[in-house]
Amino acid sequence: MSTAMDFASVDRGGISTAADAAVQVGTATFNNSLAMIEVIEGLDRFCEARGIARVADLTGALTHEEADEDGLSWVSPAP
Repeated sequence: MSTAMDFASVDRGGISTAADAAVQVGTATFNNSLAMIEVIEGLDRFCEARGIARVADLTGALTHEEADEDGLSWVSPAP
């Protein structure tokens, strides 16, 4: 038996890859047909507010680093 719930839910796994992001945005379009446009416009506003000329300039801007302890990692600006 399933019950309808009146709230949005996102899997706690988060977005780890470009494929994950595509699935999340694709899924969002089921509830909001403008989701893709809103994401694109949001990225544009994010970049503009930070003086980043193009969204494409974000590519390679961060590096993923593993910590010495299991399960810990972080991102930092690329050199």
